[in-house]
Amino acid sequence: MMTALPVFALVVTCLAAIVQHTAAICCRETRGIYCLDCTKKTPYCSYGKCNIFGCACASACRKNCNPWVTEKSRGWLRGADYSCQCRNKRRRDAEDVEGQEDEDQGEEDQDDQGENWGPDKMFAELDTDGDGYISLDELSTVLQGYPDINAAFKEMDANDDGKIDRQEFDSDLQ
Repeated sequence: MMTALPVFALVVTCLAAIVQHTAAICCRETRGIYCLDCTKKTPYCSYGKCNIFGCACASACRKNCNPWVTEKSRGWLRGADYSCQCRNKRRRDAEDVEGQEDEDQGEEDQDDQGENWGPDKMFAELDTDGDGYISLDELSTVLQGYPDINAAFKEMDANDDGKIDRQEFDSDLQ
């Protein structure tokens, strides 16, 4: 009778893990080192943390932008260099219905020349190296004199990968 209880507990635990794994959405990479939105996997393709199987993620999986992965040879000794480009727009305004104005953008989001200065452009301005992420160094150069830059960065970096992606910057950016 004593051995039946530990065996029963083990079976119940295994079944619970299997049910959680099969019922969860998994966000694994599908293009080698790239996710479907051309960002590098970290280590899975979710906007939030996932379990060790890449499932039960805290947030949604990254959106498909119809990626095109190219390989550039750097010689036999150095290996290949890969790049990824989206063939369709990832921006929210591409999905807006024609004639409707975005509620998030108004006159206050325009600069002196009347240029649209919404969250998409702001993210692009902060991402000075163009890698699709805002690093702590990039954020510190913009927010010089801010009292606690590290705490602000950690608060925005939802998946603790050391960089802020478009979704972490603004949930409306795709």
